[in-house]
Amino acid sequence: MSSTIIDETVILRYLLDDDEVLSPRAAKVIATRTARVYPEIITRVVVTLRDV
Repeated sequence: MSSTIIDETVILRYLLDDDEVLSPRAAKVIATRTARVYPEIITRVVVTLRDV
């Protein structure tokens, strides 16, 4: 089973559900349970959400 590296835009689209096309795509990628993320990406997501 291969894994997919995702970036902060995918995570933010999933969490914010702010785009009718890209948010469902992000949810689909995350739902596969093969998505992987680097720790520094999580940090960038947290900083972005803090600033919102």
